[in-house]
Amino acid sequence: MLFKELNNCHALYPQSHPQCVQVEAITIRILEALQRESGMRHKLADREWVLNFDGTIKVVKKRREQNVRSTTAGLKDGINWEFFVVDNPISRASHICEGIIIVFSGSFDAYKTDDELAITIATQVGNIVARHIQREFGRSPCLLYHRLINHDNPKKHYLLSHELEADYIGMLLSASAGYDPRVAPVALQKTDSEHRQFHFMEERIKHMTQPEVMQKAVDIYEGRRKGRAII
Repeated sequence: MLFKELNNCHALYPQSHPQCVQVEAITIRILEALQRESGMRHKLADREWVLNFDGTIKVVKKRREQNVRSTTAGLKDGINWEFFVVDNPISRASHICEGIIIVFSGSFDAYKTDDELAITIATQVGNIVARHIQREFGRSPCLLYHRLINHDNPKKHYLLSHELEADYIGMLLSASAGYDPRVAPVALQKTDSEHRQFHFMEERIKHMTQPEVMQKAVDIYEGRRKGRAII
């Protein structure tokens, strides 16, 4: 239904659009880094969503000129990823289910470099590989218990812990992909103002700028730069 609505209002960019091409190029490097770190195959799905004339959605195969190369021998099954660019002036990315990430077109005005866009995308990859949606559902009984018995609302704690974990994974992944993780606080501050209210910006920036967090990501980044040329 979401993709049908996006197509009906012509909000979903075709994969030939320059912004989609840019996202795909960044994504390929991030997923190759994810393969190296996880030992599992992660690749872009060879399919795209197409709106039929009768309003239904179908999935068609699409041959890509370039896809994620296998970077680890004997990879286990991973995720087939799909990335879409949506015509919307807000500046951020979002994950809607396992393997599907949406980048809003306003991001291309806000994030001036591939490094900033990469950390934004890699953070959403972090949310998915850390299974935050599934973990949130699993904690629902626990949240209800604390609310009723202890008169406490621990949801903020869980959401913040998820954000910090996704930021950490995103910084390491983008660094491993050859993107400078030091732009992470700058990119986070460029998130659209409405989204910023609800996603613990101050706490996240404080966490990602801690020496033990940032230095680990920078060390990975410098190691990748020495190991191969970054295009």
